[in-house]
Amino acid sequence: MHPRTTVGGRTEAAATAFTSSRDWQQVRESWTGDADPREGASSVTTTRPRDAGGVSGGPRTVEPRWGWPAPWPLAPPPPPRSGDPRLAAPRGTPAGLGLGGLSRLYRESAQSPWRDALVREDLEDGSLARHVAAGVRGLCASPAVFARRLGSSARYREQLSWLTSTGCSAAQVYREVAAADVQAACAVLGPTFEGSPEPDGLVSLDVAPPFVASTRTAVAAAHRLHHRIDRPNFIVGIRATAQGVPAIQALVTAGRSVNATSICSLRRYRTVLEAYVAGMEAFVARGGNPANVYGVATFAVALVDTSVDSRLAVSTDSRAAGLLGAAGVAQATLAHRLFTDCFSTSRWRRLADLGARPQRLAFSTAGTDVTSPQVRRYVRELVLPNTVHALSKAGIAALDGNPAPVSTLPAKTQRADAVLADLAHLGIDLDVIGLALEDKAAAQVQGSFARALARIGSSEPR
Repeated sequence: MHPRTTVGGRTEAAATAFTSSRDWQQVRESWTGDADPREGASSVTTTRPRDAGGVSGGPRTVEPRWGWPAPWPLAPPPPPRSGDPRLAAPRGTPAGLGLGGLSRLYRESAQSPWRDALVREDLEDGSLARHVAAGVRGLCASPAVFARRLGSSARYREQLSWLTSTGCSAAQVYREVAAADVQAACAVLGPTFEGSPEPDGLVSLDVAPPFVASTRTAVAAAHRLHHRIDRPNFIVGIRATAQGVPAIQALVTAGRSVNATSICSLRRYRTVLEAYVAGMEAFVARGGNPANVYGVATFAVALVDTSVDSRLAVSTDSRAAGLLGAAGVAQATLAHRLFTDCFSTSRWRRLADLGARPQRLAFSTAGTDVTSPQVRRYVRELVLPNTVHALSKAGIAALDGNPAPVSTLPAKTQRADAVLADLAHLGIDLDVIGLALEDKAAAQVQGSFARALARIGSSEPR
């Protein structure tokens, strides 16, 4: 059973120390138009529309009614207990889903299968609960997906209408809807969180793209998100960029649980590891309990493969064809070596003796360009111990039956070293590509999110 403390996993002593510090005052100066995250987690501060005389009514507080289990008339059923005979053929299970595959992946290979992406349909029809019953142990949610669905899905119409009628902006509407769905997902995964010796049962949601351009705004937005969602198994996502890594360290220092997302290179991963360990040391020095902080570092495996394969496709070297689709898995395998080395040092053991948990290494293989054969290959080749694999619904379906036999880790590492050496011979530097992908991916997500908010805004009352 996990120990519990205050919101976001901070002890009272650490919270008091942080909120009285200069760092906290600097963070507060960066807030614009939002409530102090130490005040009123369940309310939204808005501006009253102008009355007939054209005079603004000033600020007011809107109390959203969309907590768990609302807005669903019937809450999604809790995950059935393990071994329940009704799991033999759960209604609505995606075609091809083998209940043994997900659970055996965790029991026999020490890898936790998580689900990538969350939409309200998954909560209303119980599909997320069925996946959890089948062995899914965590969830990663995307702001861009939320915003797109909010602007196009009828499932959000009632909540959208109510929020906009109270004067909420498009950004506030997004935040309230995302918070409601993430809270519901946290409830579905609550039994996993409570009963797992590993930091499983977590639900991750990235900070909204407009706030990740600078370290200060990312830190402030992450604190607001933690306070608004207010669930012990919520973990905030921060993109691992040049601006994001210092934010990750600042948040861990404050005792916040953080998922470093969209890592595209080993160079960046090394800085993420250092940020987590240094942040944990600082948190412990301030009197915090490290057992209440959860960390995840997520590699964007499919994104790296797409970029590298586009270069290999135009290469005239005879080795290029044999390297197609190999870069992402090779880099992920070598990241696992860095993970093992980092959390085996005497520096980390001092923290572990105080209850600190390693920052879990996760692999994301979801993407619009990922084909079914690629999904099956990722499922087979990315089985590495003490890691997380964030799977799309297609990836979950690919786990029908038992996971494929896993080669020994030394053999995988040796093969990964050879792949990176061959890529270097062809002039392909994964560190350089990874840094370029950070900027490209951030711009794409920012654009997608902005367009989705514009669609939401177009539906606001005039």
